[in-house]
Amino acid sequence: LATSKYNDGTTIFNVCGDNSGNVLKLDTGNTDNGSPIFYSLTTRPYTLDGLFSTRKHIQKMAVVHNKAEGSVLSYRVDSENVNDFKKLIQLEKEISKPFTTDIKGNKIYFNLKGSSVGEPFEYMGIEVLECVSETIG
Repeated sequence: LATSKYNDGTTIFNVCGDNSGNVLKLDTGNTDNGSPIFYSLTTRPYTLDGLFSTRKHIQKMAVVHNKAEGSVLSYRVDSENVNDFKKLIQLEKEISKPFTTDIKGNKIYFNLKGSSVGEPFEYMGIEVLECVSETIG
């Protein structure tokens, strides 16, 4: 993607072109040229107890967000392959009520995917409410 500065006589904007020849202002508006803005956020690997040498078993958790209803939260364990994500839940309310789960692994990654039109969303994070750690080996 190549960008350029454009001066409309009052303001300087960053602009770019799309495949259809349209000139678009960057970082303005709430859509991607009229289409929803797609997002996919992947967390760092969670160890939860601070140790990479233990296996974790998450049994209850919640997701804290604002205006991310419809987004899908997925997880993967002990894998660097981004295709290994498994769907966990679809977000409904601003602060998700706690839900039960059965995630077991050494390093746990989470991914939030969705699209936004209008108001931007906020993802404040994951709350692990019940988790047990055990020594591996």
